Amino acid sequence: MTGDKVFTKRDIVEIDQALCNGCGRCLPGCHEGALIIVNGRAQLVQERFCDGLGACLGDCPAGALKIVSRIATPYEKAACPTEEATDGGGLMSCKDLSDRQPCQPPLSHGLTSWPIQLRLVSPNAPFLAVPELLLAADCTAFAYPFFRSTFLTQGPLLIGCPKLDEIDSYVEKMASLLKNNPGLQKIVVVMMTVPCCSGLEWLVEEAVARAKRPDVIITPYRISPAGIISESGSKG
Repeated sequence: MTGDKVFTKRDIVEIDQALCNGCGRCLPGCHEGALIIVNGRAQLVQERFCDGLGACLGDCPAGALKIVSRIATPYEKAACPTEEATDGGGLMSCKDLSDRQPCQPPLSHGLTSWPIQLRLVSPNAPFLAVPELLLAADCTAFAYPFFRSTFLTQGPLLIGCPKLDEIDSYVEKMASLLKNNPGLQKIVVVMMTVPCCSGLEWLVEEAVARAKRPDVIITPYRISPAGIISESGSKG
């Protein structure tokens, strides 16, 4: 046991990133919604979503998946997508998304703070006294079907639009936030691949510079309108 988390030795999927070609054929076989495609490779969303039964293995043409026995968080069936409101195979109908990332029912991840609009949040808000913060463009949660399970574990969520909102005031607010919270060490930035959305990453970089916080790690993710996600590499 580490802190409040309980770990146990059990069977769990392991993905060989060198072999994975990102075809996404393993996703439909995983009815728990434990797998997603990130940056062209299959990834385990969270250990607790994997039941370790290996239903996904036979669908991998590259042989990148296998079941191993190791220390991991226990499987939590209640936390996984349920069979209700699906087509019976654990997947929902979703016509316009890439076939590499099937649409799935929402996972049990909710907001941990309110409000979430950056323009409404005080830089002195108590819930911002955390080591990690998530800043997302307004459109990302609509474009990426796994937004909740992938990103709402990254800390409190703040959202804004770098095109329609007053970005200069956001820079000042984020700089104040960083000055007021010396324990904040990482900011995950989620934006769209469209050009106007790149201002969100600039906003954070400028705020870090004004706050004189070079220790802060910035981890940007970009999501295409088709729902494909890519990581740009951490900065800081």
